[in-house]
Amino acid sequence: MRRFILLSLVAVQPLSVMAQPSPSLKRAAATITEEGVRTRIEMIAHDSMGGRDTPSPGLEKTALWMANEFKRLGLRPGGDSGGYLQRFPINVATVDPDSAFVLFSGPNGEKILLRVGPDLVVEGNVGRELTEASLLLLGGPLDEAQMGATDLKGQV
Repeated sequence: MRRFILLSLVAVQPLSVMAQPSPSLKRAAATITEEGVRTRIEMIAHDSMGGRDTPSPGLEKTALWMANEFKRLGLRPGGDSGGYLQRFPINVATVDPDSAFVLFSGPNGEKILLRVGPDLVVEGNVGRELTEASLLLLGGPLDEAQMGATDLKGQV
């Protein structure tokens, strides 16, 4: 039993040493300030960055700014070709407005066909899956009480 306890202590001892931050890590952590964090967040969120839709020129601009910050701070690059950026493919599905439509079936079997573009707008990255949901028609100005009383879960 003593041998087991001794071996356990020897095995755990390196973990306790690793848990102690190095002096250089302590110095680096001390340079992080609320103002510095706020400045960087405001820069990334600023309108001049053009948003960060994926993919988009705004995302590219923000990534380049961040890469320059990493370089300025002396961080080791870990991206492609020894740089600070890492590229990867992104598959984006889009709707073909000439052939896309949504077909709704009414409670009495009537069919309602809406074409993408003239009848409805589709936002975001659209997959190929078909979804079944109930169609909920709302009209006129709705106040919070009306919206709170309307169950929107599973509704289109």
